[in-house]
Amino acid sequence: MSSTTFNRCTCMIFFVLASGFSVVAQTFTSVQTGDWDDTDTWGTTGITDDYPAFGDEVTITSNHVISINALAQAGAVSIEGSASISLNNTLIVSNLEMSGTSSISGSGSLSSFGNFSIPSGTVSINGGSISSTGISLGSASLTIGAASLNVTGNTSISGTITFTSSTGTKEFRNVIVNAGGTWNNTSTESFTTRNITNNGTWNGCGNTTDCSYTISGTRIISGANEISIPILIVNGTVSNTAVLEITNQLSGTGTLRNGSAAISGTLEFNGDGPFTIATPDFSTFTNTVAYTDAGSVTAIATTYRNLTINKSANEVSLGGQTTVSNSLTLSNGNLVLGAHNLILAEAASPTEASSASFIQDTGAGVVRREVSATGIPLYVPIGGNSFSPITLTLNEATFGASPSVDFSITDSAHPQRDRDNRGDSPAGDDDGTVSTDYLDVYWTVAGNDISSPVFTAEYTYDASDFSQTTESNLVPALYRSLGGTLDWLAVGSVNATNNTVSMDSGDGFGDLYAMDNRLERLPVHLISFAGKPSKKSVVLNWVTASEENNNYFEVERSLDGISFEKIGEVTGVGNSSSIQNYRFIDRFPLSGRLYYRLRQVDFNGTFEYSEVISVTFEGLESALHLSIFPNPVQTNRIVSIGLNADAIGRPFILKVLSLNGEELINRSLESNTDLELDLSSFKPGLYLVHALFNGERLSKKLLIN
Repeated sequence: MSSTTFNRCTCMIFFVLASGFSVVAQTFTSVQTGDWDDTDTWGTTGITDDYPAFGDEVTITSNHVISINALAQAGAVSIEGSASISLNNTLIVSNLEMSGTSSISGSGSLSSFGNFSIPSGTVSINGGSISSTGISLGSASLTIGAASLNVTGNTSISGTITFTSSTGTKEFRNVIVNAGGTWNNTSTESFTTRNITNNGTWNGCGNTTDCSYTISGTRIISGANEISIPILIVNGTVSNTAVLEITNQLSGTGTLRNGSAAISGTLEFNGDGPFTIATPDFSTFTNTVAYTDAGSVTAIATTYRNLTINKSANEVSLGGQTTVSNSLTLSNGNLVLGAHNLILAEAASPTEASSASFIQDTGAGVVRREVSATGIPLYVPIGGNSFSPITLTLNEATFGASPSVDFSITDSAHPQRDRDNRGDSPAGDDDGTVSTDYLDVYWTVAGNDISSPVFTAEYTYDASDFSQTTESNLVPALYRSLGGTLDWLAVGSVNATNNTVSMDSGDGFGDLYAMDNRLERLPVHLISFAGKPSKKSVVLNWVTASEENNNYFEVERSLDGISFEKIGEVTGVGNSSSIQNYRFIDRFPLSGRLYYRLRQVDFNGTFEYSEVISVTFEGLESALHLSIFPNPVQTNRIVSIGLNADAIGRPFILKVLSLNGEELINRSLESNTDLELDLSSFKPGLYLVHALFNGERLSKKLLIN
């Protein structure tokens, strides 16, 4: 030890010369089997030290076995031919190279703080604990047996690396399988790694499914070729831009992201699971998730961009509410809703569905199709016990902020197939006539944030769903609620040859069905009931085939299909067995969608309702203009109502009525002036505003929220 003073600072400088360390690097070559620290093990030509020390270059050749029984150090070490190192203590080297059929065994440790390269040969590590800053595997074959391996840098594989034992730990930083390279695990080993890139061949677990790969930190799984992992544990944020197959289980506290901003990813769940992850991200970027195993599996409840079901057997069950934003491909195996909803975005129209693969609804879940415009066919490949797809197209509708349509199916005959509709309290069984031909399945559609729908629908039933007598008697039947009355509507046709029901002009959400033509809910046999707008009115026509004790028809109108008011009456013929034609003109229609129904009244006062029809009236062509602003309007606000006319200053009568006909406002005002109406005393709802001017009446709806 020496002491040196620099500018009044005393520093202690230690010079340590450990045993076996050389001042000048020397080159050692083995000449026989022996201990590392035995002089006889090494040749003496040009050598001044007894055995290799730190910085010395070492070559172990021929079939020599060099034993490490005490701490040993060297610079670059090359193991050639059939030579081997037996680790019973610790060997520290700067670089390590293996070739030929060389091997490493024992229970000690070998640390290479430089690179570990294997350019060629068939080498093996059968024991000990090996650590290195990197592995470079050329065309060689490296077999890792009952050893521990810790690589803190890149593991680049152009040959074949094979793991044959689950003894010891295997930790990697970046695994890169190059073109022509092979990662081959035939054991139940558990691996810890960061990034994985495969451009060669990846055999993650041989013929077993019990080995696992744990990935932590912000990592990437990439490459041109498929990566198969039995058990993947994600405890960081992992982005997959490769074809990643998980053949057993997925778990972890992290985020698994499929795809990236630049590269799409494919994630295949090809096992029985469970597949769970704290944060699944399958929708941010372009990617596909596929469930492909033969066993029954529960899908991760999340939002998928592209979802594929392609199973050789069994089904995929939803694990919670699930959304598909772009495409749903049904190739093989059913997607079972159970108690959960499947939400399909407007762009996510299902493809490839068939009796071999459809959305199976046997529980409380529904298929929700999002829609934002009319004219878009909403295809839902649904089924209960069998494949029974439906396509519904909204031809008219008023959409709110988040419109969608829910679809479900029930595998039984409709419980109301014999129901007679009588006023607001339906009862009876169609005057004692029951349905004799009907389906054993029906579809239910419900709108969310959609009002005033008019739609067409086509739905297909399985041959086993008709078990009655005469299938040709079937007609489409829509069971919906309008005007406070549950009512059947029969529009369209049934093709009994291909088991397809085509419904025309459905006017309300409800149950879609098919049964025989005993659908007329009146003692009057009503053949048709239709409405058509004209220039200033709406013309209603209906035809009866027969009548029994028919006193008269009341014509009722509604603005919302729920609350109806009587607008006229037409006398019936009483009793008839021949066709009778009736006509009624609504001379004061309101602009917009209008609903009409008939209330048929017998001589004894018994009454029944017809189906409800809808007519869209565009409004009168007039120089008069009734203005309401704002409309809709919030309660407790002021609304401005006025009549614009060519004759300034002439009076008009302004009336505001509730839907049940109660007159709330009746005032005489000057034309071309506005009434500022305080709505603080008005309840939220729909109101009618009438303006009577010079023998003409204008009407508009006022909606108070």
